[in-house]
Amino acid sequence: MKIAQIISTPPFAWTTGGPARVVFELSKSLVKRNHDVTVLTTNLFHGDTSMNSEKTPVSQEGIRFHFFTIVGGNLAWKYKTYFSPGLIWHLKKHGGEYDVLHLQDLISFQAIATLFYSRINKVPYVLTPHGCIPWLCEHKIINTFYYRFIGSQLLKNACGIIALTSTEKRELLNLSIPEEKIAIIPNGITLSDFDALPEKGRFRSKYRIGNTGKMILFLGRVHRIKGIDLLVDAFSDYLKKDPEVRLVIAGRDEGFLKVLQQQANRLDIADKIIFSGQLTEQEKFSAYVDADVFILPSIHEGFPMTVLEAMACGTPVIVTKGCNISDALENCGIVIDHDRTQLVQAIESILENSPLRQHFGVQGSEKIKNEFNWDNIAERVETVYNNCLNELHYESI
Repeated sequence: MKIAQIISTPPFAWTTGGPARVVFELSKSLVKRNHDVTVLTTNLFHGDTSMNSEKTPVSQEGIRFHFFTIVGGNLAWKYKTYFSPGLIWHLKKHGGEYDVLHLQDLISFQAIATLFYSRINKVPYVLTPHGCIPWLCEHKIINTFYYRFIGSQLLKNACGIIALTSTEKRELLNLSIPEEKIAIIPNGITLSDFDALPEKGRFRSKYRIGNTGKMILFLGRVHRIKGIDLLVDAFSDYLKKDPEVRLVIAGRDEGFLKVLQQQANRLDIADKIIFSGQLTEQEKFSAYVDADVFILPSIHEGFPMTVLEAMACGTPVIVTKGCNISDALENCGIVIDHDRTQLVQAIESILENSPLRQHFGVQGSEKIKNEFNWDNIAERVETVYNNCLNELHYESI
Protein backbone atom coordinates (compact mmCIF):
# COMPACT_ATOMS: atom_id res chain seq x y z
CA MET A 1 0.00 0.00 0.00
CA LYS A 2 1.29 3.47 -0.88
CA ILE A 3 0.58 5.81 2.04
CA ALA A 4 1.08 9.55 2.55
CA GLN A 5 1.23 10.83 6.12
CA ILE A 6 0.32 14.55 6.10
CA ILE A 7 1.20 16.78 9.05
CA SER A 8 2.06 20.45 9.54
CA THR A 9 4.75 19.90 12.20
CA PRO A 10 7.60 17.72 10.92
CA PRO A 11 9.43 14.76 12.39
CA PHE A 12 12.90 15.68 13.69
CA ALA A 13 11.54 19.02 14.98
CA TRP A 14 10.54 17.28 18.19
CA THR A 15 9.89 20.52 20.11
CA THR A 16 6.80 21.13 17.98
CA GLY A 17 4.88 18.53 19.97
CA GLY A 18 3.79 14.90 20.16
CA PRO A 19 2.12 14.44 16.73
CA ALA A 20 5.48 14.82 14.95
CA ARG A 21 6.86 11.90 16.96
CA VAL A 22 3.67 9.90 16.40
CA VAL A 23 3.90 10.24 12.62
CA PHE A 24 7.54 9.15 12.60
CA GLU A 25 7.03 6.09 14.81
CA LEU A 26 3.82 5.02 13.07
CA SER A 27 5.50 5.40 9.67
CA LYS A 28 8.44 3.25 10.79
CA SER A 29 6.11 0.48 11.88
CA LEU A 30 4.09 0.68 8.65
CA VAL A 31 7.32 0.36 6.63
CA LYS A 32 8.12 -2.79 8.64
CA ARG A 33 4.76 -4.11 7.46
CA ASN A 34 5.96 -3.64 3.85
CA HIS A 35 4.08 -0.44 3.07
CA ASP A 36 5.48 2.43 1.00
CA VAL A 37 5.28 5.51 3.27
CA THR A 38 5.92 9.16 2.44
CA VAL A 39 5.64 11.99 4.99
CA LEU A 40 4.39 15.29 3.55
CA THR A 41 5.16 18.11 5.99
CA THR A 42 6.75 21.53 6.41
CA ASN A 43 10.31 22.70 6.96
CA LEU A 44 9.39 24.24 10.32
CA PHE A 45 11.91 23.61 13.06
CA HIS A 46 11.31 26.10 15.86
CA GLY A 47 10.15 29.71 15.87
CA ASP A 48 11.73 31.47 12.91
CA THR A 49 14.13 28.58 12.29
CA SER A 50 13.69 26.27 9.32
CA MET A 51 14.98 22.76 8.87
CA ASN A 52 18.58 22.79 7.59
CA SER A 53 18.29 21.59 3.99
CA GLU A 54 21.80 20.09 4.12
CA LYS A 55 20.94 18.00 7.18
CA THR A 56 17.29 17.24 6.46
CA PRO A 57 16.92 13.58 5.50
CA VAL A 58 15.28 12.74 2.19
CA SER A 59 14.65 9.29 3.60
CA GLN A 60 15.21 7.53 6.90
CA GLU A 61 14.10 4.19 8.33
CA GLY A 62 12.63 3.43 4.91
CA ILE A 63 10.39 6.53 5.01
CA ARG A 64 10.52 9.24 2.32
CA PHE A 65 10.15 12.87 3.40
CA HIS A 66 9.04 16.02 1.61
CA PHE A 67 9.64 19.17 3.68
CA PHE A 68 7.70 22.05 2.08
CA THR A 69 8.79 25.61 2.87
CA ILE A 70 6.40 27.58 5.09
CA VAL A 71 5.51 31.21 4.51
CA GLY A 72 5.76 33.63 7.41
CA GLY A 73 8.68 32.42 9.53
CA ASN A 74 8.21 33.44 13.17
CA LEU A 75 4.63 34.58 12.56
CA ALA A 76 3.79 31.14 11.20
CA TRP A 77 5.12 29.61 14.43
CA LYS A 78 3.31 32.12 16.65
CA TYR A 79 -0.09 31.80 14.98
CA LYS A 80 0.25 28.13 13.91
CA THR A 81 -0.59 28.87 10.26
CA TYR A 82 2.14 26.77 8.56
CA PHE A 83 1.11 27.81 5.05
CA SER A 84 3.23 25.79 2.62
CA PRO A 85 2.33 26.27 -1.09
CA GLY A 86 4.62 23.40 -2.12
CA LEU A 87 2.14 20.94 -0.65
CA ILE A 88 -0.52 22.12 -3.10
CA TRP A 89 1.81 21.51 -6.03
CA HIS A 90 2.75 18.06 -4.75
CA LEU A 91 -0.84 16.92 -4.14
CA LYS A 92 -1.92 18.34 -7.49
CA LYS A 93 0.82 16.49 -9.36
CA HIS A 94 1.32 13.35 -7.27
CA GLY A 95 -1.74 13.05 -5.01
CA GLY A 96 -3.37 10.43 -7.23
CA GLU A 97 -0.33 8.16 -6.88
CA TYR A 98 -1.15 7.30 -3.26
CA ASP A 99 -3.59 4.60 -2.19
CA VAL A 100 -4.55 6.42 1.00
CA LEU A 101 -3.75 9.72 2.71
CA HIS A 102 -3.49 9.87 6.49
CA LEU A 103 -4.17 13.42 7.64
CA GLN A 104 -2.67 14.04 11.07
CA ASP A 105 -4.10 17.57 11.32
CA LEU A 106 -7.64 18.87 11.68
CA ILE A 107 -7.01 22.61 11.98
CA SER A 108 -4.36 23.60 9.45
CA PHE A 109 -3.59 24.58 5.88
CA GLN A 110 -2.45 20.99 5.34
CA ALA A 111 -5.94 19.78 6.31
CA ILE A 112 -7.61 22.12 3.82
CA ALA A 113 -5.27 21.05 1.02
CA THR A 114 -5.88 17.37 1.79
CA LEU A 115 -9.65 17.84 1.80
CA PHE A 116 -9.60 19.49 -1.62
CA TYR A 117 -7.12 17.26 -3.43
CA SER A 118 -8.43 14.04 -1.92
CA ARG A 119 -11.68 14.73 -3.73
CA ILE A 120 -9.98 15.88 -6.94
CA ASN A 121 -7.73 12.80 -7.08
CA LYS A 122 -10.38 10.41 -5.72
CA VAL A 123 -7.99 9.15 -3.03
CA PRO A 124 -9.47 8.38 0.41
CA TYR A 125 -8.10 9.99 3.54
CA VAL A 126 -8.06 8.87 7.16
CA LEU A 127 -8.17 11.62 9.80
CA THR A 128 -6.60 11.70 13.27
CA PRO A 129 -7.80 14.90 15.02
CA HIS A 130 -5.24 14.64 17.87
CA GLY A 131 -7.57 16.17 20.46
CA CYS A 132 -8.70 19.18 18.40
CA ILE A 133 -12.46 18.54 18.55
CA PRO A 134 -13.05 20.76 21.65
CA TRP A 135 -11.39 23.70 19.86
CA LEU A 136 -13.62 23.09 16.87
CA CYS A 137 -16.69 23.36 19.10
CA GLU A 138 -15.77 26.56 20.95
CA HIS A 139 -18.31 29.34 20.45
CA LYS A 140 -15.92 31.88 19.01
CA ILE A 141 -16.15 33.52 15.61
CA ILE A 142 -13.04 31.94 14.08
CA ASN A 143 -13.81 28.50 15.54
CA THR A 144 -17.41 28.57 14.35
CA PHE A 145 -16.38 29.78 10.88
CA TYR A 146 -13.73 27.08 10.53
CA TYR A 147 -16.06 24.32 11.66
CA ARG A 148 -18.93 25.41 9.44
CA PHE A 149 -16.95 25.76 6.22
CA ILE A 150 -13.97 23.41 6.70
CA GLY A 151 -13.99 21.28 9.85
CA SER A 152 -17.40 19.75 9.28
CA GLN A 153 -16.39 18.83 5.72
CA LEU A 154 -13.11 17.30 6.89
CA LEU A 155 -14.99 15.08 9.33
CA LYS A 156 -17.79 14.20 6.91
CA ASN A 157 -15.55 13.31 3.97
CA ALA A 158 -12.94 11.29 5.91
CA CYS A 159 -13.30 7.60 5.07
CA GLY A 160 -12.19 6.77 8.61
CA ILE A 161 -11.45 8.75 11.78
CA ILE A 162 -9.02 7.59 14.44
CA ALA A 163 -9.96 8.71 17.95
CA LEU A 164 -7.16 8.40 20.48
CA THR A 165 -9.49 7.80 23.43
CA SER A 166 -13.09 6.94 24.24
CA THR A 167 -13.57 10.58 25.26
CA GLU A 168 -12.57 11.74 21.79
CA LYS A 169 -14.93 9.19 20.27
CA ARG A 170 -17.81 10.63 22.32
CA GLU A 171 -16.89 14.12 21.08
CA LEU A 172 -17.08 12.88 17.50
CA LEU A 173 -20.41 11.14 18.10
CA ASN A 174 -21.77 14.42 19.49
CA LEU A 175 -20.96 15.96 16.10
CA SER A 176 -23.11 13.28 14.42
CA ILE A 177 -20.18 11.32 13.02
CA PRO A 178 -21.36 7.73 12.32
CA GLU A 179 -19.98 5.33 14.91
CA GLU A 180 -18.87 2.82 12.27
CA LYS A 181 -16.55 5.47 10.89
CA ILE A 182 -14.62 5.85 14.17
CA ALA A 183 -11.84 3.58 15.45
CA ILE A 184 -10.26 4.08 18.88
CA ILE A 185 -6.51 3.61 18.46
CA PRO A 186 -4.13 5.24 20.97
CA ASN A 187 -0.69 6.60 20.24
CA GLY A 188 2.19 4.36 21.15
CA ILE A 189 5.62 4.24 22.73
CA THR A 190 8.88 3.06 21.21
CA LEU A 191 9.71 0.40 23.78
CA SER A 192 13.37 0.14 22.80
CA ASP A 193 13.89 3.72 24.06
CA PHE A 194 13.31 2.40 27.58
CA ASP A 195 15.54 -0.67 27.45
CA ALA A 196 18.51 1.03 29.13
CA LEU A 197 17.24 3.74 31.44
CA PRO A 198 19.71 6.01 33.31
CA GLU A 199 20.67 5.00 36.81
CA LYS A 200 18.81 6.72 39.59
CA GLY A 201 20.24 9.89 41.07
CA ARG A 202 21.74 11.59 38.02
CA PHE A 203 19.04 14.22 37.61
CA ARG A 204 18.83 14.86 41.34
CA SER A 205 22.60 15.27 41.52
CA LYS A 206 22.70 17.76 38.64
CA TYR A 207 19.99 19.94 40.16
CA ARG A 208 21.11 19.44 43.77
CA ILE A 209 17.97 17.62 44.87
CA GLY A 210 18.69 15.39 47.84
CA ASN A 211 18.01 11.67 47.62
CA THR A 212 16.00 11.64 50.84
CA GLY A 213 13.30 14.14 49.83
CA LYS A 214 10.48 13.47 47.39
CA MET A 215 10.55 14.87 43.84
CA ILE A 216 7.46 15.91 41.86
CA LEU A 217 7.90 16.29 38.09
CA PHE A 218 6.05 18.24 35.44
CA LEU A 219 7.49 17.88 31.93
CA GLY A 220 6.00 19.52 28.87
CA ARG A 221 5.42 22.85 27.20
CA VAL A 222 5.28 25.66 29.75
CA HIS A 223 1.95 26.96 28.50
CA ARG A 224 -1.19 28.18 30.24
CA ILE A 225 -3.25 25.24 28.97
CA LYS A 226 -1.01 22.80 30.87
CA GLY A 227 -2.46 23.96 34.21
CA ILE A 228 0.95 24.31 35.86
CA ASP A 229 -0.30 27.19 38.01
CA LEU A 230 -2.72 24.75 39.65
CA LEU A 231 0.21 22.42 40.36
CA VAL A 232 2.22 25.26 41.94
CA ASP A 233 -0.72 26.11 44.22
CA ALA A 234 -1.19 22.46 45.23
CA PHE A 235 2.56 22.05 45.76
CA SER A 236 2.53 25.09 48.04
CA ASP A 237 -0.21 23.45 50.13
CA TYR A 238 1.60 20.11 50.33
CA LEU A 239 4.86 21.76 51.41
CA LYS A 240 3.23 22.44 54.76
CA LYS A 241 3.18 18.66 55.31
CA ASP A 242 6.57 17.90 53.80
CA PRO A 243 9.02 20.85 53.59
CA GLU A 244 11.65 18.60 51.92
CA VAL A 245 9.64 17.88 48.78
CA ARG A 246 10.77 19.56 45.55
CA LEU A 247 8.90 20.41 42.34
CA VAL A 248 10.67 20.26 38.96
CA ILE A 249 9.03 22.14 36.07
CA ALA A 250 10.79 21.09 32.88
CA GLY A 251 10.05 22.16 29.33
CA ARG A 252 10.21 24.90 26.74
CA ASP A 253 8.69 28.24 27.74
CA GLU A 254 5.67 29.18 25.63
CA GLY A 255 4.88 32.45 27.36
CA PHE A 256 3.89 31.18 30.82
CA LEU A 257 7.22 30.84 32.63
CA LYS A 258 7.27 34.40 34.00
CA VAL A 259 3.74 33.96 35.38
CA LEU A 260 4.82 30.81 37.24
CA GLN A 261 7.98 32.43 38.59
CA GLN A 262 5.96 35.37 39.90
CA GLN A 263 3.48 32.94 41.44
CA ALA A 264 6.30 31.05 43.18
CA ASN A 265 7.72 34.30 44.53
CA ARG A 266 4.32 35.43 45.74
CA LEU A 267 3.82 32.12 47.59
CA ASP A 268 7.39 32.33 48.95
CA ILE A 269 8.30 28.90 47.58
CA ALA A 270 10.68 29.86 44.77
CA ASP A 271 13.57 28.04 46.47
CA LYS A 272 11.53 24.80 46.41
CA ILE A 273 10.90 24.81 42.63
CA ILE A 274 13.42 24.02 39.90
CA PHE A 275 12.68 25.53 36.48
CA SER A 276 15.03 23.42 34.38
CA GLY A 277 14.06 24.63 30.92
CA GLN A 278 13.91 22.19 28.02
CA LEU A 279 15.70 18.89 28.65
CA THR A 280 17.70 16.71 26.29
CA GLU A 281 16.36 13.22 25.61
CA GLN A 282 18.79 11.70 28.12
CA GLU A 283 17.97 14.32 30.77
CA LYS A 284 14.28 13.67 30.21
CA PHE A 285 14.66 9.97 30.98
CA SER A 286 16.78 10.80 34.04
CA ALA A 287 14.06 13.12 35.30
CA TYR A 288 11.37 10.44 34.90
CA VAL A 289 13.52 7.86 36.69
CA ASP A 290 14.32 10.15 39.63
CA ALA A 291 10.78 11.48 40.09
CA ASP A 292 8.53 10.01 42.76
CA VAL A 293 5.45 11.13 40.83
CA PHE A 294 4.78 12.70 37.43
CA ILE A 295 1.91 15.21 37.31
CA LEU A 296 0.13 16.60 34.25
CA PRO A 297 -2.65 18.99 35.41
CA SER A 298 -3.73 20.18 31.95
CA ILE A 299 -6.94 22.02 31.23
CA HIS A 300 -7.11 20.10 27.97
CA GLU A 301 -4.88 17.62 26.10
CA GLY A 302 -5.23 15.48 23.02
CA PHE A 303 -3.18 12.45 24.04
CA PRO A 304 -0.16 13.38 26.20
CA MET A 305 2.85 11.26 25.33
CA THR A 306 4.69 12.39 28.47
CA VAL A 307 2.25 10.38 30.58
CA LEU A 308 3.06 7.21 28.63
CA GLU A 309 6.79 7.96 28.89
CA ALA A 310 6.57 8.37 32.65
CA MET A 311 4.67 5.09 32.94
CA ALA A 312 7.23 3.31 30.75
CA CYS A 313 9.90 4.49 33.22
CA GLY A 314 7.95 3.01 36.13
CA THR A 315 6.94 6.40 37.54
CA PRO A 316 3.42 6.76 39.01
CA VAL A 317 1.30 9.49 37.45
CA ILE A 318 -1.41 11.96 38.39
CA VAL A 319 -3.42 13.60 35.60
CA THR A 320 -6.52 15.74 35.30
CA LYS A 321 -9.57 14.53 33.39
CA GLY A 322 -8.81 17.13 30.72
CA CYS A 323 -5.80 15.05 29.68
CA ASN A 324 -8.19 12.57 28.02
CA ILE A 325 -6.06 9.60 28.93
CA SER A 326 -8.13 8.13 31.76
CA ASP A 327 -8.54 4.83 29.88
CA ALA A 328 -4.81 4.17 30.12
CA LEU A 329 -4.51 4.83 33.84
CA GLU A 330 -6.75 2.19 35.38
CA ASN A 331 -4.77 0.73 38.27
CA CYS A 332 -1.69 2.71 37.16
CA GLY A 333 -2.25 6.21 38.50
CA ILE A 334 -4.76 8.78 39.72
CA VAL A 335 -7.18 10.83 37.60
CA ILE A 336 -8.67 13.97 39.17
CA ASP A 337 -10.76 16.99 38.29
CA HIS A 338 -8.92 20.24 37.61
CA ASP A 339 -9.17 20.99 41.32
CA ARG A 340 -6.60 22.17 43.87
CA THR A 341 -7.90 20.13 46.80
CA GLN A 342 -8.11 16.92 44.77
CA LEU A 343 -4.57 17.45 43.48
CA VAL A 344 -3.17 17.92 47.00
CA GLN A 345 -4.96 14.74 48.12
CA ALA A 346 -3.62 12.79 45.12
CA ILE A 347 -0.05 13.97 45.80
CA GLU A 348 -0.43 12.93 49.43
CA SER A 349 -1.83 9.51 48.44
CA ILE A 350 1.19 8.69 46.30
CA LEU A 351 4.06 10.36 48.12
CA GLU A 352 3.04 9.07 51.55
CA ASN A 353 2.27 5.51 50.48
CA SER A 354 5.38 3.69 49.25
CA PRO A 355 3.60 0.37 48.42
CA LEU A 356 1.00 2.22 46.32
CA ARG A 357 3.74 4.19 44.56
CA GLN A 358 5.57 0.97 43.71
CA HIS A 359 2.34 -0.74 42.60
CA PHE A 360 1.43 2.09 40.23
CA GLY A 361 4.94 2.09 38.81
CA VAL A 362 4.99 -1.64 38.05
CA GLN A 363 1.44 -1.73 36.66
CA GLY A 364 2.06 1.31 34.47
CA SER A 365 5.22 -0.16 32.97
CA GLU A 366 3.46 -3.44 32.18
CA LYS A 367 0.48 -1.69 30.60
CA ILE A 368 2.77 0.26 28.26
CA LYS A 369 4.51 -2.93 27.12
CA ASN A 370 1.25 -4.77 26.50
CA GLU A 371 -1.02 -2.09 25.05
CA PHE A 372 1.02 0.78 23.64
CA ASN A 373 3.69 -0.75 21.43
CA TRP A 374 3.83 0.62 17.89
CA ASP A 375 3.76 -2.74 16.10
CA ASN A 376 0.30 -3.54 17.46
CA ILE A 377 -0.93 -0.01 16.83
CA ALA A 378 0.32 -0.01 13.21
CA GLU A 379 -1.59 -3.25 12.59
CA ARG A 380 -4.80 -1.62 13.81
CA VAL A 381 -4.21 1.50 11.69
CA GLU A 382 -3.56 -0.74 8.69
CA THR A 383 -7.02 -2.25 9.22
CA VAL A 384 -8.57 1.23 9.01
CA TYR A 385 -6.73 1.86 5.73
CA ASN A 386 -7.94 -1.45 4.27
CA ASN A 387 -11.52 -0.69 5.27
CA CYS A 388 -11.27 2.62 3.44
CA LEU A 389 -9.96 1.01 0.28
CA ASN A 390 -12.73 -1.57 0.36
CA GLU A 391 -15.51 0.97 0.73
CA LEU A 392 -14.91 4.44 -0.74
CA HIS A 393 -17.37 7.28 -0.13
CA TYR A 394 -17.07 10.78 -1.51
CA GLU A 395 -19.60 13.38 -0.45
CA SER A 396 -19.93 16.74 -2.16
CA ILE A 397 -17.98 19.59 -0.62
